[in-house]
Amino acid sequence: VDTIQFEYVFASEEYCEWVGSIFNDVFGFFISGPGISGPFSNGAINIAQVPGIGDPVAVNNINHQINTQYYVGNIPPGSSQLFDPDCAGHPTTTGPSVDDCQYDGFTTALTATAAVIPCSTYHIKLAIADVGDGSFDAAVFLKANSFNAGASAVAQAVGTPDSINVIAEGCSEGYFEFTRTTPDTTEALEVTFTVLPASTATPVDDYVPLPTSITIPAGQMSVQLPVEVVDDLIAEGTESILLALDVPCLCSDPVIEMFIEDRPTVEVLLDDMIICSTDTIALTPAPSGGIGEYSYLWSTGDTTAVLLFTPTSGLDTLSVIVTDACGNMASDTALILAEEGPTAELTGDGGICGADSVTLFVHFTGQGPWVFAYALDGAAQALLATDDNPYELVVSTEGLYTLTSVGDLSACPGAVSGEVVVTAGELATDLLVNSISCNGSADGSILVSVTGGTEPYSFEWESGETTDLLEDLGPGTYIVSITDQSGCSAVDT
Repeated sequence: VDTIQFEYVFASEEYCEWVGSIFNDVFGFFISGPGISGPFSNGAINIAQVPGIGDPVAVNNINHQINTQYYVGNIPPGSSQLFDPDCAGHPTTTGPSVDDCQYDGFTTALTATAAVIPCSTYHIKLAIADVGDGSFDAAVFLKANSFNAGASAVAQAVGTPDSINVIAEGCSEGYFEFTRTTPDTTEALEVTFTVLPASTATPVDDYVPLPTSITIPAGQMSVQLPVEVVDDLIAEGTESILLALDVPCLCSDPVIEMFIEDRPTVEVLLDDMIICSTDTIALTPAPSGGIGEYSYLWSTGDTTAVLLFTPTSGLDTLSVIVTDACGNMASDTALILAEEGPTAELTGDGGICGADSVTLFVHFTGQGPWVFAYALDGAAQALLATDDNPYELVVSTEGLYTLTSVGDLSACPGAVSGEVVVTAGELATDLLVNSISCNGSADGSILVSVTGGTEPYSFEWESGETTDLLEDLGPGTYIVSITDQSGCSAVDT
């Protein structure tokens, strides 16, 4: 190994108003040791430099005016800073960096590199200076795991679909992936490693034992080592495999963690519902647990996450099976009660005699109390509410009565039927008289003709007969009373 390197980003609040001033915040990465002779303490050199130029990484050396290819502005549009003359031409930015990072500018990701003698000891010092004042800060961000002092390979643990380094019993297997640190693939590369005793997962009992090395073939950048987990159906909690890479010349070997979890359980909740028989509803189960995305199978055969359902009977039963990415399943059943809306039927008839009234009847189905509306000759009347079934609707105005709406506790749409015509009720009579043929005969007759009121009519003669026709009459005076179905009456002689 003859080089070391790491990646970093320099940032400062001096951007952009103080570019070119004495407030020249600066960052340095100093390295000293065998083969290095520089102007700094212990003969160190600064390897935090502007690429291709050699100047130190500072506000005045990388900004919106000079070496702009290495600069990233972090000022949102409309900021008052942009009106400063020193900020002329400064780019604007939107997005997470503006929202989450206070610094008004920073560099692109830069790489500090130094040539070294393999297996020699070097001293490294990182320094950052807030030059000239303490008002506006500067910072350096170091890329995690980017320090490379010659490791032959790096590794990562890859697990189930929704986790980087977690695998579960009874699910898809995970693996360790080993990748070269340089692009040179001309030769095969053997990577050795050790499973640390601090691991809580036990070979054989929890996973198939791993080898102590793996080879990245020539022509390949990486290779995978499968981790086969034993599905023992024992609740053990989360266990770990700690893999330490054997990397020469490092003070400590890199450790990669793989976690093994028990077989995940899946749960699903499907609520019972009360709906109207005319409704179409969306049934949405609520799954939880498991791993990865869910798939659905309804008792209807549908496989969608949401089921559109129209009831077919008063009580329907629907069930759903939910399966996660590992094949773990759960099910639930819902009862769907479809309520019918209420009905109202208007019945009755009659005529109004003088100042009298007529009683009509409203018959209901459903669950009271009921609220209903009716119309007289098409004109809406006041809304009525009742617990009575049937309800007696007393009216004193002639015309056509119809129901227009009905509702009950179900809140489902109701249906109405029936209409009644209420008449004025006054009767008009006409007597058709056939006189006797001669004195002393008894061959006369009287026929009563009635109009108005409500049929049928009843007749009562003073002599006791109850028909509309009297025959075989002799001379005399005859009186008849006529009554219609509504009780209206008239007398004629």
